[in-house]
Amino acid sequence: MLYRTTLLGVMVLLGCQGIASSVDGGAAPADAGSALDAGGVLDAGGALDAGPLLDAGVLSRLSFALEKETPEHIAFYLKPSAAIGRTAKVAVRYKLATAAAWRIGHPLLRIDPGAVTSGAPETPVDSFAGTIFDLAPGTAYDVELTLTENGRADERQIERVTTRALPPAASAATISATPADDLQAKLDSLTAGGVLELADGLYTVGTLVLRRSGTEQQKIFIRGRSRAGVVVKAAMGVVFQVQDASHVVLENLTIQGSGIDSGTNASSIAVSFWAGAAGQDDLTFRQLDIRGVDMGIVAWARTSRLLVYDPRDADRPQGDAPSVA
Repeated sequence: MLYRTTLLGVMVLLGCQGIASSVDGGAAPADAGSALDAGGVLDAGGALDAGPLLDAGVLSRLSFALEKETPEHIAFYLKPSAAIGRTAKVAVRYKLATAAAWRIGHPLLRIDPGAVTSGAPETPVDSFAGTIFDLAPGTAYDVELTLTENGRADERQIERVTTRALPPAASAATISATPADDLQAKLDSLTAGGVLELADGLYTVGTLVLRRSGTEQQKIFIRGRSRAGVVVKAAMGVVFQVQDASHVVLENLTIQGSGIDSGTNASSIAVSFWAGAAGQDDLTFRQLDIRGVDMGIVAWARTSRLLVYDPRDADRPQGDAPSVA
């Protein structure tokens, strides 16, 4: 399952099944191709040289805008600056910036504000919008857009877009914790670039609050020494509450809820984003086992660049592939 990373309202992630990624040693997504096989050229520093962007002209009556990047999607929209007929269409092709061969994408959807009566999280505007799926993280792609309209010559434009890279591995631990420690105090002591490593064991907690932020270049890492060996358990309620925190990675541990099915009350939650803090940005939940909860990861307010990678819901059947959201 793939989830959009800019959210308004409630999102729940449970039992995600996703694509195989080259990050964990598996194969890259099928549509991503191989940069070297596709004709990439190594520059003098050993990096792939994407080469110059092709000049295909411009869409004279449409302006191109990107949504926030994700590791495997490119999402964008085109807003008209002049009248465009309702029968007009925008075709999409894309390719690795290092490649010669193009792939065909889904045609863009025409957004008609008149068709939306109420309840939209964002006020719709007349536009063309679409998404390209199953791409490789941290990779440059060329996207070709062709506008076709009766009575006019076709127009074409090419944009170069780079998908979001997955967060790097954490550096050496700067703070350590054991089950005998005050884990909340350890969390509150973190600063940008800090790495808190939890030793193996059972951490029985109330609700742990994440309220410290890193930066874009210096994220905060909270990680277990081993995924199965570190168990953070709350007998009821929320295990981790994200409270106005950004640029944080939580990884490589097990989150244990009450183990009681509370039905629609959903009283046991692994991770909850506090509704009083809008705009929490760049949070990664990687290689987590989640068990004994009614809801996995839930957001009650707007978040952005929220990444859930390689989770396991221990109470549900699992596939072999990690997931990227």
